[in-house]
Amino acid sequence: MKILQKIYLLFFLAFAFSSCEKKDFAYKFPAPQIFITDGRMERQGVATGTVRIPLTAQSAAGLQSIKIYQSINNTSSALVNEISNFPDPLASNIVYEYAVPISAKNGDRIKLSFELIDKRGTTSQKQELILSIVGALFTERKITLGNKEVISIEPPEGATSTIINVDEYTFKRGQAYLIQGLFTIEEGLTLILEEGTEIYANTDNPQKVTTFRIPAGASIRAQGTKDRPIIMTSDKILKGTIPASGDWQGIDIYGKARDNANDNSGILSYIRVEYGGRDPQDLSTTGAVRFNSVGSGTTIQYLQSFKSFGQGIRFNGGTSRAKYLVSVDAVDGGYRVDDDGFVGYTGFGQFWIAMTSLSRDGGEFESRDGSNFTIANMTLLGPGNAAGLGSADGVRIRNTTTGYRIVNTVIASMPDFGFRAENGTATDLSGNRFLAYSSLFNIRGTLFRDNATVFSQPLYNNSTEVIAGIGVGSPAPTTEIVASFNPSTFNSWFSNVNFKGAIRNSSSDWTADGSWCKNSNGTIR
Repeated sequence: MKILQKIYLLFFLAFAFSSCEKKDFAYKFPAPQIFITDGRMERQGVATGTVRIPLTAQSAAGLQSIKIYQSINNTSSALVNEISNFPDPLASNIVYEYAVPISAKNGDRIKLSFELIDKRGTTSQKQELILSIVGALFTERKITLGNKEVISIEPPEGATSTIINVDEYTFKRGQAYLIQGLFTIEEGLTLILEEGTEIYANTDNPQKVTTFRIPAGASIRAQGTKDRPIIMTSDKILKGTIPASGDWQGIDIYGKARDNANDNSGILSYIRVEYGGRDPQDLSTTGAVRFNSVGSGTTIQYLQSFKSFGQGIRFNGGTSRAKYLVSVDAVDGGYRVDDDGFVGYTGFGQFWIAMTSLSRDGGEFESRDGSNFTIANMTLLGPGNAAGLGSADGVRIRNTTTGYRIVNTVIASMPDFGFRAENGTATDLSGNRFLAYSSLFNIRGTLFRDNATVFSQPLYNNSTEVIAGIGVGSPAPTTEIVASFNPSTFNSWFSNVNFKGAIRNSSSDWTADGSWCKNSNGTIR
């Protein structure tokens, strides 16, 4: 909210000063504005239920009140509520909880109108929302897929979205579930996934891509264990057909890091997301695991993306911090960090692995769009460095990247280049554009390209010596490879380790501890 307030104040000041004359400081306040934050102008509700509606209100003259009007089935509009308390006097995000009348019936349409009045008594244009009354926002029924009994969580008839409106709705331990279309939860609520949960994505209609989404303001507690991970995958596995990359989108987490860098979207631990990466809007590629403006208060650890159609794991803006991530055979690269439409990714990462057996183009790690991040102990492995294996490469720093600090990293077995930096001139280790204390080997193309050529200089302590044990599909070195840099000097969040790559040695391979992580051929590591 601080960012929203600053932006609005800057807009107001620019407007005011542009209205000044040489002798008079005369200006006109801009009109107050109110809008529905998530842009969803049509929603569903149930009689006697509660519908949570996120609103953004702003006025340079100060917020006085929001009036809420209700019209049922085109009857005359009547005032039903008024809000006069705001977190911030100039610009506030609030969640209005509308109580659906007990008299509402299935099929009714309720028009809600929101009107903002500022301290001068000026009224905004109304924002209108249509609420369709249904028997339930979601239903559950037991069905059999293949030889397995699953609980199918379905939207109401005629709807394409399943909206959980029950706080702490729980996917039970060891139970299998089927979801379809957009599966989401209302803002302000928490979704729980217990250890051993299996979630299957419906693939019946390729034009209606299944997505598991946690919106900003909601939270998730998904806590698997190394031996009982949470599995999110294609329903083709149960149908007896061959699953494929892009069978569904995957898991999509939204946060409010632009308002609060420490925003907490919940906990995600020991989860494997398989065959995702299909964008539900245009059917192109996207991340199978996506974090959108997620804050640093969120716990992210031990996640695997397996055979994504797009990126394996993607960070769109935000300040999130993640450890122990694995991407295997992502068609569009293991990791991508970019913006959320406004601000680039500024988070931390440690112990990240990307491995591919695919002959393809592009980097296993790519950054762009204002990102300014720090990553330690990353291992990026290509399909090999022989001719005819495509042009996969290690790291590509696009020219719109603001900054990058990458240390204690291993890049190997690439058929194209190792590390390419297209943005500004590299800095020394006191700056924010460098690769240091890392190893690059078995790379067919150029080790360092563009502005990265300086990283071969002794200042950066990078090496080209082959590391025994590390190669195609094999991220664990035979013995520890010492790096004389302690990542915790960046921030205390980083683990204090002095080795290169994501894994210390073959006897402490965290990807092979338990049953949560897969090899490229589908076997458990």
